[in-house]
Amino acid sequence: ILAADKKIVLYNLVTKEKQELAEVELDQKSNRFNDGKCDPKGRFLAGTMNVIKQAPDGNLHIYDPFKSEDQRLKTLKTNITISNGITWSPDYQTMYFIDSDKRNILAFDYDLNQGTISNERIVVSLPEDVTYVLDGMTSDQDGMLWTALWEGYQIVRWNPNTGEAIERYDIPAPFVTSVIFGGKNLDELYITSATVEQTEEQTKNYPLGGSLFKLKTTTKGIPTFWFKK
Repeated sequence: ILAADKKIVLYNLVTKEKQELAEVELDQKSNRFNDGKCDPKGRFLAGTMNVIKQAPDGNLHIYDPFKSEDQRLKTLKTNITISNGITWSPDYQTMYFIDSDKRNILAFDYDLNQGTISNERIVVSLPEDVTYVLDGMTSDQDGMLWTALWEGYQIVRWNPNTGEAIERYDIPAPFVTSVIFGGKNLDELYITSATVEQTEEQTKNYPLGGSLFKLKTTTKGIPTFWFKK
């Protein structure tokens, strides 16, 4: 399942065939999808951003393959600037979401049966004096949140109950973009990075920018879920 510009697309890795499922925000010419993830039931959530100007024009959408065709695409949240990380608590009753521009992590009550959110609140806030922002996110079986830091050279493990950063890991890349648990025991954290805004000095000092990294962790992540059709 892909979020491709404004389209949600099924892509067959074997036959290379594409099947367009939905298209969003045709009236917002500067918007595109930025991040997405499947919930434990197999629905696809993905959010958008304005790539021309830093404005709250984005939305968080959900595509529910279990509903009738005219009811499958819904908007969960509006007024988003840079839609980013999505993850759930181990009991799947709480969904966490990042709008990078807001510099915080939001939590919502998540109705797993209906694919709806409610009771929005802030659980993590960045200090005002930092220059980095929150990017991709995942969670572990202890209910802690792991985030990438764009222009932060790090990944951070947060406690959403206290808002505290409880672990930090340096990454040899300025623009750390996302994190996800994998491996046989779900104790390997895979970390992506980008080079799109690297300066010449950063490229010289951090030649591994843009690489995929793996971190062996002492905790296990929650599973990654497949799209259902």
